[in-house]
Amino acid sequence: MSWSDVWKAEPFKCKPDLIQPVDAWHYSPAITEEQDSVSPTYSTARFLRDSGVDCIDSASCKWHRDQSYLIRHADFSSLENTQYTITVPTSQGNVIIPQLGGKLSFNDRDSKFHVADYDLGRMNLVYSSAEIFTWARGAGLTRLVILYGDACEMHELALSRHIGNPSVVKGSNVTIRQMNATCVIQWAVSPIAVHLDT
Repeated sequence: MSWSDVWKAEPFKCKPDLIQPVDAWHYSPAITEEQDSVSPTYSTARFLRDSGVDCIDSASCKWHRDQSYLIRHADFSSLENTQYTITVPTSQGNVIIPQLGGKLSFNDRDSKFHVADYDLGRMNLVYSSAEIFTWARGAGLTRLVILYGDACEMHELALSRHIGNPSVVKGSNVTIRQMNATCVIQWAVSPIAVHLDT
């Protein structure tokens, strides 16, 4: 008996709810994961005025006083390069990001994750338009923060002013300005290193 005879003799039977498409995501894992559940944050969308951009205020993702914002095209099929500003409430009042001029941007079906009043181990990141990859707390007031942004983008962050006078260690196209009670740093995306003197 050949395999084709077995196939003909015993038709493939499976419960319909167990049939799943096989693609690159599902091919290699030992177990499957549910990919069709939607986060509650997607149900609370706020539209930014006439910009064609959705801002999703993730109230369910807040830790302490931290605020998170997910920015995406209102039209999911859009392949446009979209430039925008965003106003966020912070511990320093309402802030229009970026403060030092220019516009934030994203391309195609990309999305951006911004934070405000993010706790870096008792150091307040007032806001960041760049995505936080990770951070670590060193001895005393030493902090290491790794931020991410796509090539050809401009980003900005603000820290509480008590950090001292930051200086660029590596990189170019970086603007640092003391504004009110914050130290604002704006940069064009490239590998950079900024030393924050505490």
